[in-house]
Amino acid sequence: MQGGTQQWAKRFFRWVFVKRHTWFWPVFFMFIIGMGISVAIECRQMDTIKMYRSNDIKYRFIKAVGHSSRTVQFLEDAFEEKNADKLEYINSTVIEYERAIRQKSDSIVRAEKKKIEDLR
Repeated sequence: MQGGTQQWAKRFFRWVFVKRHTWFWPVFFMFIIGMGISVAIECRQMDTIKMYRSNDIKYRFIKAVGHSSRTVQFLEDAFEEKNADKLEYINSTVIEYERAIRQKSDSIVRAEKKKIEDLR
């Protein structure tokens, strides 16, 4: 009985030894691809972490200086509570401000172009 149970192991290891080149390279390349993907994900996560750290230090500086403490407290409360209404208000305020700045800069560019055309 032992001879029969050990035959599969001998056959398996003989097959692995004889066919080592046929399975080694695909496994090797899959390992290399997996490691490449892992490194890419790690680099992307590190970039995100660096961005969060820089934003965190900016926020903490504003909080430490004490400028606009009500605004800072409002932001802190909104993000800690994850209050959807407050977060929507914050997002809409930022969008409106950026839109106004864009319109103002566009009008300045148009005025400068008009002045240049008038001078010619």
